[in-house]
Amino acid sequence: MAKKPRQETFADRLSRTMDELAMSSSDLARSVGVTATAVWNWRNGSIPRSETLTAVAESLGVTKEFLLKGDDGMPALQAAPGTVAEIVEDAKRRIAAASGYSVDRVKLSLEFDTD
Repeated sequence: MAKKPRQETFADRLSRTMDELAMSSSDLARSVGVTATAVWNWRNGSIPRSETLTAVAESLGVTKEFLLKGDDGMPALQAAPGTVAEIVEDAKRRIAAASGYSVDRVKLSLEFDTD
C-alpha cells in the first residue's frame, strides 16, 4: 500500500521561503521584531499570532494565506510582477527581507537612460 504524501505545513512553507531568500532565523526575527527563539518555534510547528504573521509574510514577500494554507500555489515573491511599480515593490520586499530592515525603510530610485 502506497503512503500518502505528507501535507506541507506552515513550518515547511516558512522554512522553504526563508531558505529561498537565504534568510536566517536571526534575520527574520530582526525584521519582524521578535526573538530568534520565536522564529525557531515557528520553524518547528508553532504558528505566530495574526499581527505577527502579517509582519512575517511582509518580510518574506508572501501572503499570509500562502504561509498558512499554501494558497496561491507559489509565494508572491516568485510571481512575475507586471508594472514597474509592482517590480519596485517586489524588489523592496526582497531587499527588506534580506537586510532585516522593514519595507518602509527601503528606498529605491530608478534612472532610465534614453540613449
